[in-house]
Amino acid sequence: MISKKTKTIIQPTLLLLLLCGFLAPGITATTIDSSNQENLIPSALVGYVLDQSQAVTNNHRFTIYGWHLVQSFTPSMSILSRVEILCEIIGHQAENEFLELVIKDTLSLEAPALATATLSYAAIRNPKLWIEFTFENITLTPEKTYFMFLSQSGYGDCYWYGIYDEDYYARGFAYGYNKQMSKWENLSEETIFPDFDFCFKTYSLGENTAPEIQSIEGVSRAQRQIPNQLNITAFDAESDELFLYIDWGDNFNSGWIGPYASGEKIIVNHTWVKIGRFTVSVQAKDIHGNIGDISTFVFRSSYEQTNRYPFYPFFDVFSLLKWIQQVVFKR
Repeated sequence: MISKKTKTIIQPTLLLLLLCGFLAPGITATTIDSSNQENLIPSALVGYVLDQSQAVTNNHRFTIYGWHLVQSFTPSMSILSRVEILCEIIGHQAENEFLELVIKDTLSLEAPALATATLSYAAIRNPKLWIEFTFENITLTPEKTYFMFLSQSGYGDCYWYGIYDEDYYARGFAYGYNKQMSKWENLSEETIFPDFDFCFKTYSLGENTAPEIQSIEGVSRAQRQIPNQLNITAFDAESDELFLYIDWGDNFNSGWIGPYASGEKIIVNHTWVKIGRFTVSVQAKDIHGNIGDISTFVFRSSYEQTNRYPFYPFFDVFSLLKWIQQVVFKR
């Protein structure tokens, strides 16, 4: 039997503890996976500048088996450091089979190569992906036509993707050399597949310094469904104007925004709808396309009971406390 004096002491204490428990901020919840960074530029490309690109495909492709496949391109930069092509590897027979990419200034199998790069089939883990070939800075003449030759050794089955029906790359053509018939074909002028071009990207190793994210500032913990502000500062050694790409860690991103001045305090806002831990990834590039590395900021969103009445949580908690008082203390 609880005395009146005991009740007088217990009731305020219990009510205070319950009140603190229900109204305490920052209740933790399950962490949300925020690993989606597919639109961020990989760290391996930091310092590279994209020059020529035809990245669109309607899933049309040509096999390399029995062919030399060629895409011509017209660079706007004087250095070629890296080439990517979109391929699908169906299978290969031996570990020593490989792809070979050759850069030439003439559409001829006998012409000397400006550079050659090889990639073992065994090193290609995914069946369909952008395959990278790197070179020791090839010197090119801007606005002159060059050719990339793709072939293979052995009996692997590789397909190079492209697109037709619309000329997505007007600065080059696609060609194929049929080994069995010993003749060239202009694949861009085929009646059945007009205006065909292969998927490729060419890069120049940046001649200036890549920009960097100097700071990301903001609150690291707040309630969900409330806009939160981040202050970002990026720096470019040549004082070039900058663009930012922000992946918010919740499957949303800003796209490339800007331009901004080097050293400018850039204010951005975002609302996290769900509760959890989010890794915000930020990347900068200058007006020449020179891309910097990724910097991160961790944000945690906590529980908030939402209702159109701002004081509803207090009314709801006090109703519960009143019920507890009536049931436990029979008052």
